[in-house]
Amino acid sequence: MSPDFGRMDHAAAHERLADLALEPPALEQLAAELDGAAPDAIADAALLEHVRRCPSCLASLDAARRLDRGLHDALGALPAGERL
Repeated sequence: MSPDFGRMDHAAAHERLADLALEPPALEQLAAELDGAAPDAIADAALLEHVRRCPSCLASLDAARRLDRGLHDALGALPAGERL
Protein backbone atom coordinates (compact mmCIF):
# COMPACT_ATOMS: atom_id res chain seq x y z
CA MET A 1 0.00 0.00 0.00
CA SER A 2 1.41 3.40 -0.95
CA PRO A 3 1.55 6.27 1.56
CA ASP A 4 -1.30 8.78 1.68
CA PHE A 5 0.02 12.18 0.63
CA GLY A 6 -3.36 13.87 0.42
CA ARG A 7 -5.34 15.01 -2.60
CA MET A 8 -2.28 15.87 -4.72
CA ASP A 9 -0.16 13.02 -6.04
CA HIS A 10 3.60 13.07 -5.66
CA ALA A 11 4.39 13.87 -9.30
CA ALA A 12 2.06 16.87 -9.32
CA ALA A 13 3.48 18.14 -6.02
CA HIS A 14 7.05 17.74 -7.27
CA GLU A 15 6.21 19.67 -10.45
CA ARG A 16 4.52 22.46 -8.48
CA LEU A 17 7.52 22.74 -6.14
CA ALA A 18 9.80 23.05 -9.20
CA ASP A 19 7.57 25.88 -10.46
CA LEU A 20 7.70 27.59 -7.08
CA ALA A 21 11.50 27.41 -7.09
CA LEU A 22 11.31 30.03 -9.86
CA GLU A 23 9.09 32.24 -7.69
CA PRO A 24 10.99 32.79 -4.41
CA PRO A 25 8.23 34.87 -2.74
CA ALA A 26 5.70 32.07 -3.41
CA LEU A 27 8.19 29.51 -2.12
CA GLU A 28 8.60 31.50 1.10
CA GLN A 29 4.82 31.84 1.41
CA LEU A 30 4.43 28.06 1.24
CA ALA A 31 7.16 27.64 3.86
CA ALA A 32 5.44 30.20 6.11
CA GLU A 33 2.15 28.34 5.73
CA LEU A 34 3.87 25.08 6.68
CA ASP A 35 5.34 26.77 9.76
CA GLY A 36 1.93 28.15 10.71
CA ALA A 37 3.17 31.72 10.28
CA ALA A 38 0.61 32.51 7.57
CA PRO A 39 -2.47 30.44 8.42
CA ASP A 40 -4.95 32.66 6.57
CA ALA A 41 -3.04 32.81 3.29
CA ILE A 42 -3.21 29.24 2.00
CA ALA A 43 -2.60 29.64 -1.72
CA ASP A 44 -2.52 25.97 -2.64
CA ALA A 45 -4.18 23.80 -0.01
CA ALA A 46 -3.59 20.52 -1.88
CA LEU A 47 0.14 21.21 -2.20
CA LEU A 48 0.36 22.30 1.42
CA GLU A 49 -1.38 19.10 2.56
CA HIS A 50 0.93 16.96 0.40
CA VAL A 51 4.15 18.62 1.58
CA ARG A 52 3.08 18.24 5.21
CA ARG A 53 2.78 14.47 4.67
CA CYS A 54 5.67 13.84 2.26
CA PRO A 55 9.23 13.93 3.61
CA SER A 56 10.66 13.92 0.07
CA CYS A 57 8.70 17.00 -1.00
CA LEU A 58 9.48 18.77 2.27
CA ALA A 59 13.17 18.13 1.59
CA SER A 60 12.74 19.51 -1.95
CA LEU A 61 11.13 22.65 -0.55
CA ASP A 62 13.97 23.11 1.93
CA ALA A 63 16.58 22.57 -0.80
CA ALA A 64 14.93 25.14 -3.09
CA ARG A 65 14.85 27.69 -0.27
CA ARG A 66 18.54 27.08 0.52
CA LEU A 67 19.45 27.44 -3.16
CA ASP A 68 17.52 30.71 -3.44
CA ARG A 69 19.19 32.13 -0.34
CA GLY A 70 22.62 31.04 -1.59
CA LEU A 71 22.10 32.66 -4.98
CA HIS A 72 20.78 35.82 -3.37
CA ASP A 73 23.79 36.00 -1.05
CA ALA A 74 26.28 35.28 -3.85
CA LEU A 75 24.78 37.82 -6.27
CA GLY A 76 24.43 40.39 -3.52
CA ALA A 77 28.18 40.13 -2.86
CA LEU A 78 29.04 41.17 -6.44
CA PRO A 79 29.85 44.78 -7.21
CA ALA A 80 26.84 46.57 -8.73
CA GLY A 81 28.36 46.65 -12.24
CA GLU A 82 28.82 42.86 -12.28
CA ARG A 83 25.27 41.91 -11.28
CA LEU A 84 22.82 40.52 -13.80
